[in-house]
Amino acid sequence: MKLPYNIFAAYYDTITRSAQDERNKMILSIAKNEGVNSICDFGCGTGLLMKLFKKNNLNTFGCDLSDKMIEIAKINTLIQDDRILSVEDMTTYKPPQLVDIATCNYDSINYLLNEKLWKKYFFNVYSILNDNGQFIFDFVTLYDIRKCWPGYKQYHENEHWALLRIAEYDRSNDIGIEWFNWHIYQDGVWIQDTEKHQHASLEKETVRDLLLSAGFASVDMTDADSGAEIFDNETTRIEVRAYKKG
Repeated sequence: MKLPYNIFAAYYDTITRSAQDERNKMILSIAKNEGVNSICDFGCGTGLLMKLFKKNNLNTFGCDLSDKMIEIAKINTLIQDDRILSVEDMTTYKPPQLVDIATCNYDSINYLLNEKLWKKYFFNVYSILNDNGQFIFDFVTLYDIRKCWPGYKQYHENEHWALLRIAEYDRSNDIGIEWFNWHIYQDGVWIQDTEKHQHASLEKETVRDLLLSAGFASVDMTDADSGAEIFDNETTRIEVRAYKKG
């Protein structure tokens, strides 16, 4: 069994590119409208958001815990400096300068498996933002992990590989587990392997309280799918914008 993204990194853009492009354009639009000059993308994956910012002459930095993801990100962005694009934990990575926007996209934060790590991460993000900077991220909710993950399946394939994703809920640890079951055609042979991805979440009120305790002056939350203000406990994904005041 492989570590998360050891295999998925090579196919990540093929499977998720349209969703990435839509979200990345949204973040770039915020940056342009608000006169932002720099960004740090925590859990930067293959670096497509960084590539977009760099193309628009904005300073960009990023980290990811997966060395396979960073290998691809360095190809995509043409950035080789390990201080700017680093294999590092999001709770500890600090770019070489303060930034105007910090991001953490596609529920990457849910890989932090307990409240203590979320708190540590929020304090780290606050410390790398300029005054009046903002933190943009999304996360899957406890409702999603507990009620929607059990039994969920998704299948992707082309002529060279196939991926079956199977989700479950670990009640004893209150986490979601997603098994990535791969079949990959290499050297005339189909090879089978598996990755294990684990997600944890917190109540939205707890997330807000942790952000405020880290120093953020205000926090906006919306339903990530509809854009509507959150009004019930059956929201599956939440979009967050937290603001650091000068």
